Amino acid sequence: MRPDPWAHLAERWPGVPVRIAHLPKQWGLTVWDERSEPTIYLGHTLRRLQRRVVLAHELQHLERGQPCASLAAMDEARVVAATARWLLPDFAEVCEMLAAHDIREAAESLHVTRRVLSDRLEDMNDAEVAMLGKALETIELADHLPGSAKLV
Repeated sequence: MRPDPWAHLAERWPGVPVRIAHLPKQWGLTVWDERSEPTIYLGHTLRRLQRRVVLAHELQHLERGQPCASLAAMDEARVVAATARWLLPDFAEVCEMLAAHDIREAAESLHVTRRVLSDRLEDMNDAEVAMLGKALETIELADHLPGSAKLV
């Protein structure tokens, strides 16, 4: 079952409002207010899939708490990796989609953006590297078999 950022927000962070706003240089933003819950802002031009991904990213910020300004870049890198892992928890499914489709089609099938899929691939552990290598090796071998034989 795919993670649902909207359901997670309602369950884990019911007091956190989400606002649609004009954000000229970013897709999303979490604003921390000492007097109340943080507020999540999503860019008004985002499509449905982008809103899903950006909300998941902002939820990762909420999970980590208000960031320290001096560690902002490091925190952002961790949030990017955590978002990709949260949205794509089944790496076998990721491998299956990449073996069957190009990265754009794989991302669409997995209900994420190409950037999130790329982020997930950049954060692979050794076992996942081996799993993906095996999946892609199988598809490459199948491409070289005569006729329409496929091993996948």
